[in-house]
Amino acid sequence: MGIMIMKKEFVVEIIQTCLQTGCAKNIKDYIKNNLKNITTDAYEFKGYLQCINSVNAYFKASMDMLDEKISRELFYENGLIYTKVKDEAPTKYGENAEVSNSLIANGCIINGKVKNSVISRRVNIHKGAQIENCIIMQGAEIHENVKLKNVIIDKNNIIEKKKELRGDKEFPIVIEKRSLY
Repeated sequence: MGIMIMKKEFVVEIIQTCLQTGCAKNIKDYIKNNLKNITTDAYEFKGYLQCINSVNAYFKASMDMLDEKISRELFYENGLIYTKVKDEAPTKYGENAEVSNSLIANGCIINGKVKNSVISRRVNIHKGAQIENCIIMQGAEIHENVKLKNVIIDKNNIIEKKKELRGDKEFPIVIEKRSLY
């Protein structure tokens, strides 16, 4: 994967040239073919990098955060990541909660089983719910005895009692925000 950093004026110039010469569909090739006319520098990056250009790529990158080596590299080894803080109460784990290999944000209430999942803040997972290989965005409510596997649930969704959704690792099911399912 290549990443290029360019001045805006230069990008506009390249796009205009490509439009005039008919190569607008492959600007990357135009740049490669004209490297002798462009001042370039290079930096080899050997760390974790993921191109997120599809739902599948987003799902994979999110699941990669569960890998301890990748997580440590991104969040601890190369300095701090500053973000907008959303102060919430700590997550509450009920007596029926079973959590393994998951990232769970603050403000959640967990009473079900969560495995290999990324759970955003203020998510409520009720008793008997089983969540595996899922990404659940903020404010979602997962009711009793729901079974989810390989699912992305956008924010503020409600999944009714006893529903079962099973996607594939390569093609996760996506539930759009503010849905009642």
